[in-house]
Amino acid sequence: MGREVKRVPLDFDWPVGQTWLGYAVEVKFPPCPDCLRSGYSAQARDTRDRLTSGAQPWPGSVDRWDSWHAVAVLADTDGFAVECERCGGHGDLATQELRDWAEAMPETPVPTGGGWQLWETVGDSPMSPVFATDVELVEWMTNNPWMLNPSLTGPSRVASSRELAERFVAVGSSIGSFVVRDGQLIDGVTAAVQVAP
Repeated sequence: MGREVKRVPLDFDWPVGQTWLGYAVEVKFPPCPDCLRSGYSAQARDTRDRLTSGAQPWPGSVDRWDSWHAVAVLADTDGFAVECERCGGHGDLATQELRDWAEAMPETPVPTGGGWQLWETVGDSPMSPVFATDVELVEWMTNNPWMLNPSLTGPSRVASSRELAERFVAVGSSIGSFVVRDGQLIDGVTAAVQVAP
């Protein structure tokens, strides 16, 4: 859950906390009724269930954490298909032409402009309103929780000091949620501004 300062139009009106539509477009195809969207044959699913329940011996050549690899080894030995025959292992009924079309769909970038806005990078959503100046964004960041706090459990957010907010706006983005530096867990924003010139 990194953070990023985006330059957006002053009248940009995308809801705070909602993933940008241009990133969230996902094409869903009808599910395969034979494999129930899993992509695996009925015998492969049954074999995996028996393996994970302990009702069937585990192949000695496979680590215990990799149950689908174990199914593939047993399928090779016993002569059954791992993938669903109807959907070819995709879990849905789309043709290859439709899959290629969906894969080729371009993302629609966030429009650019003169405004200043703080975004969360994992959910690709705005965290703050749009401000006319970087100073107004810094003010918002100083008075509103936006940074992750590594000393607390759960998704706890805290506001920052003015100096940290100013440095972060100058840097523009963090590398992630948390970083381990010298054996200590620190938030990604602090890490980003510490390495900035």
